[in-house]
Amino acid sequence: MKLSILIIHPEGETVKKLRRTLIQAGYRVHMAHDVEMAREMMEHNKVNLIMIPPHQGFPIISPEDSP
Repeated sequence: MKLSILIIHPEGETVKKLRRTLIQAGYRVHMAHDVEMAREMMEHNKVNLIMIPPHQGFPIISPEDSP
């Protein structure tokens, strides 16, 4: 089973490198720039792990929020 990771973070070089590294390691990676985009991604894709940098101030998305 391929694990799917959702990264919620504005686009940047560090995030692009992280995404590329995770894909090379065999993970399926989805990107969202904000919480609304993340919710939309979770409606259409199975997500096993959500990565949110703590300094971004995004509210935590609980499993109850996901479909």
